[in-house]
Amino acid sequence: MFSKKEETYIEYTGHRIPFVIINELRRSVRVAFGSKAITLRLPYLMSAVKKEKQIENSKQWAIDQLRVKPGLIHSFVAKAYSDGQVIQFGDRKYVLHVQYHDRKTNKAVLKSRLLEVHLSSDLPDDQRPGVLRHLISRSIANDFYPQIAARVHELNQLHFNQPIRDIKLKLSQTNWGSCSTQGTINLSARLLFAPPVVIDYVIIHELAHLLEHNHSDRYWAIVEQKMPDYQNHEKWLKQNSHLCEF
Repeated sequence: MFSKKEETYIEYTGHRIPFVIINELRRSVRVAFGSKAITLRLPYLMSAVKKEKQIENSKQWAIDQLRVKPGLIHSFVAKAYSDGQVIQFGDRKYVLHVQYHDRKTNKAVLKSRLLEVHLSSDLPDDQRPGVLRHLISRSIANDFYPQIAARVHELNQLHFNQPIRDIKLKLSQTNWGSCSTQGTINLSARLLFAPPVVIDYVIIHELAHLLEHNHSDRYWAIVEQKMPDYQNHEKWLKQNSHLCEF
């Protein structure tokens, strides 16, 4: 399919938020918040005047959405970390210690609840937030992995009794979890910010795919049977996703 992409941005409260315009073979206009940018999809045959008007209206719509839902901005603005900062996940608190060294590599070492992050002094300033985020999320996920994996097996034995090939816990922005056709359960480390019952819901959601690898009515009937109030937890994820960011 033919498409032409233009990358620009919206300025809001001192931040530059990526705004992507895609001209493609389509009939309707669609604008939506994504994990990395606000995306506007336009019909390729739309006149230049109408396109400019639609871009202007869509940018204003996005700003209005950011005003109504301030948490949306967290998807585009990296969280600031500093040496000595305390990071909390549930009942676990970690003290962050950031050090710079004359080396090319970056790494993180977790010593009990002291998280030491070693960064290269050559690392450009604009790359530091992303590298910190990656190293912190990976270290915290590794620390919680035994607990989360045990809970997956516990809920599987309680409700499904299906073979599980593997369990993975790592940072994902695109979804809360997934289940492969081979039986691998993938969970986003962002769930570590959520209440335990919400984590249980996502686990059950993915385990149900071991029986029905789709989102049919039959699938949702299985989820509801195992967790009758699952819609409350779906709602929590939609309303609080901005709080679940490294």
